[in-house]
Amino acid sequence: MKKVLFVATITRHVVSFHVPYLQMFKEKGYEVHVASKGEEEIKYCDKHFNIPFERFPLNPKNLKSYKELKKIINDNQYSIIHCHTPVGGVITRLAARKARKQYNTKVIYTAHGFHFYKGAPLLNWIIYYPIEKICSKWTDCLITITNEDFELAKRKFKKCKQIEHVCGVGLNTDRFDIEITEEDLEELRKEIGIEKDNIVLTYVAELNKNKNQMLLIKTMEQLIKESDKYRLILVGDGNKKQEYEQYIIEHNLQEYIKILGRREDVPQILKLTNIYVASSLREGLPVNIMEAMYMGLPVIATDNRGHRELVENEINGFIVKNQKELKESIEEILRAKQKYKVLSQENRKRSKEYVLDKIQQQMKQIYRRMEKLKMTISKEKIISFIIKMFYIVIILGFISDRVNNLIGKYLMFMLFFVNIILFIFCKIEVKKSLYLYLIPLMIIIILFSILSLSGIGSYLNLLNLILLIIVAQKVKLKKREYKLIVALSCILLLILFFKSIFVWKNFELNKEDINPNVLAQSIILSFGIVYTGIKQIRGEIKSKRILLVLNFMAILAIYFCNCRTALVSIMIFIITQLFENTTRYVNNNIKKILSMLIVIGISIPIIYVYMYENNVDIKIPLISKSLYTGREILWKSMIDSLNENKMGYLIGLGSHNMTSIGVIKNLHNWYLGMIYLFGIPLTISYYVFLMLNFEKIKNVYIKISIVSVFLIRSI
Repeated sequence: MKKVLFVATITRHVVSFHVPYLQMFKEKGYEVHVASKGEEEIKYCDKHFNIPFERFPLNPKNLKSYKELKKIINDNQYSIIHCHTPVGGVITRLAARKARKQYNTKVIYTAHGFHFYKGAPLLNWIIYYPIEKICSKWTDCLITITNEDFELAKRKFKKCKQIEHVCGVGLNTDRFDIEITEEDLEELRKEIGIEKDNIVLTYVAELNKNKNQMLLIKTMEQLIKESDKYRLILVGDGNKKQEYEQYIIEHNLQEYIKILGRREDVPQILKLTNIYVASSLREGLPVNIMEAMYMGLPVIATDNRGHRELVENEINGFIVKNQKELKESIEEILRAKQKYKVLSQENRKRSKEYVLDKIQQQMKQIYRRMEKLKMTISKEKIISFIIKMFYIVIILGFISDRVNNLIGKYLMFMLFFVNIILFIFCKIEVKKSLYLYLIPLMIIIILFSILSLSGIGSYLNLLNLILLIIVAQKVKLKKREYKLIVALSCILLLILFFKSIFVWKNFELNKEDINPNVLAQSIILSFGIVYTGIKQIRGEIKSKRILLVLNFMAILAIYFCNCRTALVSIMIFIITQLFENTTRYVNNNIKKILSMLIVIGISIPIIYVYMYENNVDIKIPLISKSLYTGREILWKSMIDSLNENKMGYLIGLGSHNMTSIGVIKNLHNWYLGMIYLFGIPLTISYYVFLMLNFEKIKNVYIKISIVSVFLIRSI
């Protein structure tokens, strides 16, 4: 049986807020455990571990709590652990490190308001922020309950696997949707000691320093000087209770201020209330205010992030900064009856966003993702392995001709099928139904061409790279994985650099063995990946010197390749680095640019063959050099061969026919060459598929490097 563990510093926290989620797991067939300090009975809990947590995280007694909890976690091998409260969250994530690795336990932490925030004391940042920063790397899902904390977490805790925003623990409206008669209210008034015409202010919260009830007590001192109709009800217990009671007695406020302790009849008390007041110094997302809103009460709350999340000043209540503003807001609400009605209606409306059913749906989705995370982790490992293998094979291919032939014949072909499977496995979003036809079409036609696989590697290489990038974006690879990819790209770039020098030194001898265009396109692709990776790992500023060296190396390497189009391509790439507007233009018009380059690439051989057949000789201006290079003869032979065997347009003529047109390796045109080898259907499906998926690449620099390859292959 699968097990789930809920952890909180005190049991009261679990009983107050998380019982519905214990019930949810119980109904799903889980064995439900709770670890917390306290002996209170917990519904839907199969086993409760009383752990001696202390609220201050650096308290030495928490070492014992850590050891106990670690043993519990390792012994029970939980599927999911959901921890709450700062201390409970820290100790749990420390204790669950081994279980996460060994048993694939998923750890969720709900931050009910970070102690470090804008305006928080420096000491809070010194103590709590580093602890949370360290623990974030052992967190599978961090849940924040305010927008402010959510944005902070996204900026600061990038090692956390998943960060979610959920609007609190959920407001259980069942206990408020009950019939409360006037007789019930009258009986309650008598018990508390208030009259029907009293103006009742209520605050439901633990009596402690943070909740700051003394602000309300002192405000009452000022209010009763103007009217003896005011009453303040404080519901809750805590370490400040005795101090507050003593103050009330000393200042003769017993008639006006009632401390009721912990109560189960909060809905009835709120029914007696005219205005709800909240005085806390710090809050996450207080349920007590949600309850008041649901009951249609105007809310006056002190200025903190949790209150600001729920109360919009003068829209559904008032946000106040001091005693004077609190008093004035109370008086303003009571003066303007229409204002009171507007605030009441707005709160009823807004409270619907925080009801338990809605929050539970969000939590169900998070829990469901955690249950499936094992598969996701497997995907990460598989994809990481495939990327490494991809690079290693490519590196070996540029070192050894034998390996290169193997790549062309088998490895790229196999990698393509693996990528397609990963593409489907990772549930890449499919917006157009055309995908459903293109993927099978590509597979079927490639299978038709399986006997003539030589040469397919060049085409699948680019497609494999694009598919791998898209798949890698779908799963969250670790930073060290990105570092390894950059390292392998740098190794490849270095090999290509020395290869380009070899080509330059022995150009006439090696131009038939080494295609300078292929070499140049590989340099640009590697350069694009290295450039992107370094910027991501080191940051914008730190990487400038390295990128300057890379720019120089890339230009020099392509110069050595004696590839003029590639040189233009790399210059365009570098220009886009320097000018943001050009980058934005390329990114926004990427499909148009690619389409134009494909059209140019197909048109050039057709135009050349037409001019050649009609004896049209065009010379380059100034130097009187003919545009003819001898390639037009090859292109004419390819077109003639296709015309002689019409089936070639459908399934291609294959690489075994290349010798008949006087060439062994290089067809000198990517687009016509693909039609010749594999037929028009495969060629169309290849480029349509590529174009549709190209948009899914998020990084603009990788896009531009791939566009550069299209430019090289088009001209």
